[in-house]
Amino acid sequence: MAVTCNFWILKILENLTKEDLKLFHFYLNEYNKSKHKPISQSKLEGKDRTDTAKLLTEHYGNQEALQVTVQTLKAINQHNLACQLEQNLSK
Repeated sequence: MAVTCNFWILKILENLTKEDLKLFHFYLNEYNKSKHKPISQSKLEGKDRTDTAKLLTEHYGNQEALQVTVQTLKAINQHNLACQLEQNLSK
C-alpha cells in the first residue's frame, strides 16, 4: 500500500506548476485537521514533488497522507486534481 500511496500522490503532484507546489507547501505547513502536527516549513523547503510525496506518507501514514493531499489540493483550488486522486483511490 505504501508504494501505491506514494505513487498516486506523486502522480497528482506532477500536475502542479512550480508556483502551485509552493502554495501546496504553504497550506501543508498550515494544515491542522490532524492529530499530527503540521509538517514544518524547514522540512518542506526545497522539496520537489517526489520528496513531498514521500514526506507526506512518512509524516501522516498512508491513508491520512492521501486525505491531507486531497484537502490541501482543495485549499489551493485544485479541485480537479483532488477529485482525480479520490477517483483513482476508489478503483
